[in-house]
Amino acid sequence: MSDSENQFVQGQFAPGQFAQGQLVEELNYWLSRFHLRADKRLGQHYLVDQGILDSIIAAAELRVDQPVVEIGAGPGVLTAALARAGGQVLAIEFDQRLVPLLRERFNNWRNVSILASDALRLNFAELPELMVSNLPYQITNPIFLRLVHPQSAVKRAVLMIQAEVAERFTAPVGSAKRGQLTVMLEATATLKQLFRVPPEAFRPAPAVMSAVIELRRRELTTEQLNRLPALFWLIRQAFASRRKILLNSLMAGLALPRNVVDVILEGAEVDGQKRAEDLTVADFDRLLTEYLKYKEQHEPADTPQP
Repeated sequence: MSDSENQFVQGQFAPGQFAQGQLVEELNYWLSRFHLRADKRLGQHYLVDQGILDSIIAAAELRVDQPVVEIGAGPGVLTAALARAGGQVLAIEFDQRLVPLLRERFNNWRNVSILASDALRLNFAELPELMVSNLPYQITNPIFLRLVHPQSAVKRAVLMIQAEVAERFTAPVGSAKRGQLTVMLEATATLKQLFRVPPEAFRPAPAVMSAVIELRRRELTTEQLNRLPALFWLIRQAFASRRKILLNSLMAGLALPRNVVDVILEGAEVDGQKRAEDLTVADFDRLLTEYLKYKEQHEPADTPQP
């Protein structure tokens, strides 16, 4: 492995010069042709660094004619790179101003399809197994929630997101940055920060650092998949009051008296004085087992679901 490859695997900047000329010229050409400019309200920041673009394509590990979905195609910078790498690209764009641009730009590309749609309305069960995107910042959490859904068809994703969010998604047990989505992601996937991307790599430059993250879905059994909705529900209850200890959070979230929650905690071998961010996925799984055992004994016809 080369020095530059070692650098981005360790989470440093990807190799490349900022704002290389050709990408800037292409971007300016297409935006001016349609009299457009980036809309920051939609989280639009267009990548213009060729080295970073190349690193994203390398991380995608595209096979020739492999289907790949891109959310937030913008003016087509990443779209073109994915297509040139041989992917069968489904490019999703919400901004109706950009759709005519994309359709004209890729009119003669046999391996690019443009879909004008809100990505949050897509059926993730019908998407390709690979997703590669520079995600609009404001839909990052909703997209990741859909990626961890038991019925999502996406098995692997290479995504550009805010570096701060990437830190939260990969926060270890005990970290204050750890949240409910962190645990849900751990239950369903492995995540790795590949490299960081500075503001200068975009036009217009965002106010924050970005990061490219890789998600790989775990191979779960049918039983584990069927259990996920209840597990996610329990995780949400535990994180609903972050400042409370777990005992108090579960009493409120499960609507059960202390003596019952004490029994559940004891059976799961989990310390109720801990907080939700201190628990592993295995801890939550044991808590769910004990909770369902209690429900079966006392309320067999009424098990809450997410």
